[in-house]
Amino acid sequence: MKEKEKNTYCFLGIGGISMSALALFLASRGNKVFGFDKKESEITNNLVSKGIAVNDYNLIDLCNIVVVSSAISNEDELLKRLLRKNKKIINRGELLYKISSEFPLKIGVAGTHGKTTTTAMLAHILNCANLSFSAHIGGLDSEFGNMYLKGENIFLSEVCEYKKNIALFNSEMALLLNVANDHVESYGNFNNLKREFSSYLNRSKTAIVDYDFCDLAPQNAITFSINNSNADYYAKAITY
Repeated sequence: MKEKEKNTYCFLGIGGISMSALALFLASRGNKVFGFDKKESEITNNLVSKGIAVNDYNLIDLCNIVVVSSAISNEDELLKRLLRKNKKIINRGELLYKISSEFPLKIGVAGTHGKTTTTAMLAHILNCANLSFSAHIGGLDSEFGNMYLKGENIFLSEVCEYKKNIALFNSEMALLLNVANDHVESYGNFNNLKREFSSYLNRSKTAIVDYDFCDLAPQNAITFSINNSNADYYAKAITY
């Protein structure tokens, strides 16, 4: 990020697909980054290969900001140790918001299913259009990985509704693919979940939504469909 003073970040749960992507972004901006995870993986090995230390307990007290994954319990021993030392603690969603705020145009991809695939497809489209963008992808794209850095004009990001993280992300362009009865434990009931998706769309300048869920979007939303010709954009003459 464009900060006058660089920070040292400790990621708890750095092996997560989004956590590792954000760690790579911060490191690319000259910040010192390290983290901890319960298991070694392709993701943690990739971080180490790029100079981001994983599970080096000699570093833990050197950070000034701790980033916590939604999967980390409040009873986590490392988290409690860092809290006792009065380190600044932020969650993954807050960091994603802070990073995205550095970009003039933010494109969010939300929905119960298909976020990762759609985000990756859009990243390839932006790349083919030779636009200045960075993409935060919720999976490992075979070419781009989970964080692709190609400029600072557009920030493209998958936006997850788990534990209400979607409430922390504001998009100029907000895309909603679908809504199904998932992660309801974070909202109390399905209607509250739908209201959260609706709020996400209504905070944007341009809402783009599957026609089946246009009741959640503002009246000027752009709609799409794979089978309904009433949508602004729809698939026609599909072949396999």
